[in-house]
Amino acid sequence: QPTQSATNKGTFKISFYDPAVLGSNMGYSGVAANLSVFPKGTVLRITMSNGQTLTRTVNDTGSFAAGNPNQLDVAMPSGQIPAAGILSATVEVLQ
Repeated sequence: QPTQSATNKGTFKISFYDPAVLGSNMGYSGVAANLSVFPKGTVLRITMSNGQTLTRTVNDTGSFAAGNPNQLDVAMPSGQIPAAGILSATVEVLQ
């Protein structure tokens, strides 16, 4: 299989939220970002400092985003959120 080309955007701070806890039914495929950095629909590969790699599509923004352009808020079931709560990650744009 051909390797999908990616553009490295550097290191980001990664926080987590469970949209179901917030009463949303948007699921877990998304990530909230500063939309001036990553517009909605941008597909990101997020390689976190714990070794886990996620592929997520920007589908939201958050109150954190305006003052923290280098932060992403990853949707994840609460039982899977890393104990550290905040991780760093290398972020690449796939699409």
